[in-house]
Amino acid sequence: MPNRNGYNFLGYFSEADGEGTCYYDKNGSPAEGLEYTVADNLTIYAHWSPIGYTVVLYSEGNYISSLECTFGSLTLPSAATLGLTRKNYDFVGWNIYDEQNWSMYSADREYKVGLTDENGAEVTVYAAWAERPLYILNFDANGGTGAPATVQIHQGETVALSEQIPVRGNYTFSGWSYSSDDNTVAYLPGNEFTIADKAVTLYAVWTKNPALSYDANGGAFNSDIIVTYPKIGQTVTLTSSVPYRRGYDFLGWATTSEANEADCLSTFVMPETDTVLYA
Repeated sequence: MPNRNGYNFLGYFSEADGEGTCYYDKNGSPAEGLEYTVADNLTIYAHWSPIGYTVVLYSEGNYISSLECTFGSLTLPSAATLGLTRKNYDFVGWNIYDEQNWSMYSADREYKVGLTDENGAEVTVYAAWAERPLYILNFDANGGTGAPATVQIHQGETVALSEQIPVRGNYTFSGWSYSSDDNTVAYLPGNEFTIADKAVTLYAVWTKNPALSYDANGGAFNSDIIVTYPKIGQTVTLTSSVPYRRGYDFLGWATTSEANEADCLSTFVMPETDTVLYA
């Protein structure tokens, strides 16, 4: 009997498409009950049927799906059709080898091939994934210290920014910006951040703290009193230096120079504006 890779022999027929008279069956035996006389040249044609087999789809070691195929026509589905995803990787097609980043067969394209010539066999193919590029996310304390460490992020990946907060004397950290001289806060610690297709540096945004100074209000200090810059809302321990004024007793500190009673003695909650405390 004749052989053809990937096909089953169905017999010899008078027509090339398998129509007409069958002269020999699939076993190569004369067709049952057929009687004929050859009066001239006679051409009979082998008729073939492609074998059928099963393609089993795997990804990352997991069974995904299977499909029935015939030899000579292979169309494999896309990851989207299968609802198949892999974090930080792009699907590139299918491969007969596992853990590859290149494809032998693209999705949704017909190939005139067969993956086996054995009728009823199972063939395994594997999803091929290409890792997305990695880009650096850098943090610049922008005059301060203690910025978070640099991290690498895959293209298109969304991460939570570090909760670590940099510090700077006399300033309060407000957030992160894309420019060292831009005071517009783009991100806060812990916010989600998605990197595109290039490295990114985020710069600390700083707000100058309000000034707290002291006025002896007609008296004097024994030494210079340093201006401080506490954070807004911070409870400040006031200076231990006590001013003196001839003929007067120091009662404490007030927020106006005309006050006759002290507003605070040892601590003070810093407001949003520069403040002078008067003796």
